Amino acid sequence: MIPPSPGIPNSGELAGLWQQLNFPSQAFLWVGTVGLRHLDVPVLVKSESGLSPLERCIFLAIALEAEVPLARLDEHLGAGTVLVRRVVAQLVRLGLVEVTSADAWRLSEHGRRFLSGEPESTLRFERRCLFFLELPPNSPHFVALRTGGTDARQLGLNKSSDIDFLRGSMLKDPAWKLRHRFPGDLVRVLAPTDNDPAAAWIPEWQKIIIDHPEVLRLALVLHDERLLGYRLLGDSWMVSPRHPVLTLEGMDAIREVLGEHLAEPGPETWQSAWKEWCSSQGIPLAEAAGIRFQKRGIVLNVTGHPLRPERLRALAMDSSQAEQWLVAAGPGPLWSVARIEFSSPHGPRPAPHRRPHDV
Repeated sequence: MIPPSPGIPNSGELAGLWQQLNFPSQAFLWVGTVGLRHLDVPVLVKSESGLSPLERCIFLAIALEAEVPLARLDEHLGAGTVLVRRVVAQLVRLGLVEVTSADAWRLSEHGRRFLSGEPESTLRFERRCLFFLELPPNSPHFVALRTGGTDARQLGLNKSSDIDFLRGSMLKDPAWKLRHRFPGDLVRVLAPTDNDPAAAWIPEWQKIIIDHPEVLRLALVLHDERLLGYRLLGDSWMVSPRHPVLTLEGMDAIREVLGEHLAEPGPETWQSAWKEWCSSQGIPLAEAAGIRFQKRGIVLNVTGHPLRPERLRALAMDSSQAEQWLVAAGPGPLWSVARIEFSSPHGPRPAPHRRPHDV
């Protein structure tokens, strides 16, 4: 499902957006609305840091007896019941200790494995928020977003089979995980029906997988094999240019995430956008025929058209028409954007409006 868009931006809105982004004319620009799968998932992760000295001391004190009450722990440690409770609560969250009665604890099965030094004892239970870009027909692809989307469509509880794309990501090779900044410490995803002994101590309600379907409006800029995604603010065509929410380094990562959705439109698509632009300028379709396009970066050079020189000069000199932009709005969620530059067969080419970084 392709999320709805607030409409096609006009030339003034696109000129303002490009001025905010401040990239050279060799860069490419797309705008659009994409779907997100925002997952809040229970996972087991590698615990690289292990226990703190105080956590280890209390853990070993509990390991000495079948059941240890709070009073005895405080008597042995002299750290105060408030601090002891806090540390024991952390040991419970790690699955190393379980509650036997009010203010009394013992080692869990997981804790006994930890005490014996089995490798699995380094696992820690956490809930993680992960984002996956949804661009049909491709499977959802992990992206290291700085922030989630807006306009959440619904809140659903999904079965484990609904997030096979997450488990598939966890099985990818280290190079893929590094390329996409996928968290390398994830060991496994849990589910309410999970019978894994390593997760037996975790209550079922904490194993629920929450899926937030969201939408995110973006301006995407490709320059020097680096793609930056900027969140469009509200229903406007403005961004926070210093804070991209998405960064993809290298063409391999860009193709894996976006695939054919960043393919440049064909001549027919630009022809359709050109006719719409001519109609908005009051130019008869007969005058708009017979043109050719050549796109380099953000610039779409238009040649071979029979527009009269005075019409071109008027368009170039009118301050409200200083820059003319086209949007190749196809059926997909991402639309290619171009700034028009004219080459007239009837006379000298009007001087295009340029910003300092285009020189």
